Amino acid sequence: MFMVQLTDCFVFHASCLQNRMVIRVGKGGYSPTTRQCISFNVKRHNEKVTKNRYVLTKVDDCIPFCGVFELELRGHDESEDSLNTEVFRGLINFSPELDSSLKDHLTSATVFKGTSKEIQNDLLDCMLTVCQNHIKNEISKTSFVSVIADETTDVSSISQLVLVFRYVLSNVQPVERFWQFTNPPGHDAKSIAECIQASLEKVVTKTEKLISQSYDGTSVMSGQHAVVQDFIQLPYKNAQYVHCYAHQLNLIVGQATSQNQ
Repeated sequence: MFMVQLTDCFVFHASCLQNRMVIRVGKGGYSPTTRQCISFNVKRHNEKVTKNRYVLTKVDDCIPFCGVFELELRGHDESEDSLNTEVFRGLINFSPELDSSLKDHLTSATVFKGTSKEIQNDLLDCMLTVCQNHIKNEISKTSFVSVIADETTDVSSISQLVLVFRYVLSNVQPVERFWQFTNPPGHDAKSIAECIQASLEKVVTKTEKLISQSYDGTSVMSGQHAVVQDFIQLPYKNAQYVHCYAHQLNLIVGQATSQNQ
């Protein structure tokens, strides 16, 4: 899905550049020699762009592969003499053995090799944008949608909230789609509710479409989430609170251990 939409964007971009060049060459009053030189440069540029896009698709294929198997992209030591560069760097190093074009690029390229963390983050952002646009398109065609949110705090006291949408496709297939991670500005119910509502406003265009909201039910968070649902129900009147089934065990264990002396 990602590569299909990315290819469409490339085609649209290329057509715009070609159209501008045609107008410039056709109406600019250039001599035949100049036009021939321009055409040659355009052709050489397009060949280079095609090759770079091919290399980019190969790097892109490695990132979803790691994601499917929940493998990290970066390792602790990715130097050339490292004994364990992790899976992503290993795939990048192994792929040229099967592809001569990719091997030539990675051997001679000085700009883009797909191994820097900045490039990886940019590619991940592009993939997230494509996936979110696909989710928006699916939700726009559904009658109802449900939101699931879970919040946790790491050892550095940074709060992280994950959002998931559930809905039924046109073929009557129920699906659950991850939307994003976000960092609430605070640990209180209002901050969490504002983060959830900000994401909902990007996806749910009609407030009556949201019919359910679900959060974890641990003893620590139940009080906050009882207020979170009230904040969400102010703009989304049909969003009934449903306890998250996956967190029942947490609540039971928490209550049981609290009785131990």
